[in-house]
Amino acid sequence: MVKKRLSVWQMLNYIILFLICVTTIYPFIYLLLSSFSPIEDILKHTLLPVSKNFNIDAYRYVFQDSSILDAYKVTIFITVMGTAIGLLMSALGAYVLSQPKLPGKKLFMGMIIVTMVFHGGMIPSFLVVRSLGLYDSLWALILPTSINTFWMLIMRNSFQSLPASISESARIDGCSEFRILFMIVLPLSGPILATLGLFYGVNYWNMYSNAVIYINSSEKRPLQMLIKAMYQSASSTMEQSDNMLPPAVENLRAATIMVATLPILCVYPFLQKYFVKGVTVGAVKG
Repeated sequence: MVKKRLSVWQMLNYIILFLICVTTIYPFIYLLLSSFSPIEDILKHTLLPVSKNFNIDAYRYVFQDSSILDAYKVTIFITVMGTAIGLLMSALGAYVLSQPKLPGKKLFMGMIIVTMVFHGGMIPSFLVVRSLGLYDSLWALILPTSINTFWMLIMRNSFQSLPASISESARIDGCSEFRILFMIVLPLSGPILATLGLFYGVNYWNMYSNAVIYINSSEKRPLQMLIKAMYQSASSTMEQSDNMLPPAVENLRAATIMVATLPILCVYPFLQKYFVKGVTVGAVKG
């Protein structure tokens, strides 16, 4: 059997992809090792803090506060509800815009594209949220960002790639538009739903800016807001102490990042097989 030799261009591609993989994985490995290593080893081994002294003080500090569980519940709630509402709103809008005979289609598309270029600003958004009675409510973290117009257009392109004969046959059989969407179109759009579900989920899981603006009660703080407050508290303790760099502070920075990243990172392998296909299908047609 004759082995096919790699060309120079293929070897260059493999080298570039390998370097991209290393630069992507390296920060995660560095933070993981830093979260379990004492500060002496972190300062000594700047490339990778490899240590024989296994240290879980940072994680013990993070989880000793009972509010961390409440923050997890809040984050899980806004992630699940926000993703479900976001997918529902995107599917409804994308299905309407995917119809070739929609009256005023160009006008609607222009209005949507304008929202992708111009934003009302933080103060008008805050005034709208407060006037609707959503201030200091978890719904203030869900409803204002319940639909992303760019992701909706990706879903629209995916719907347009489906054979038109399927919908036409369903209409002939007497199916309503809602039944066509939920019984035919969405079951055939698993990859794009999984892809946009991951996008919405990551967006809500990392919710921080809106939480700082709209949330005032401590029991309603999401995870990102809480761990930021915990790290700031540890940093202020560091500045007031005689030691310039207590061991817990550097470990805490790495541990809080791992605590906030690992749960959502564990979801990705289950959606990986849909991810590339969903993005490709949604980007083929304009």
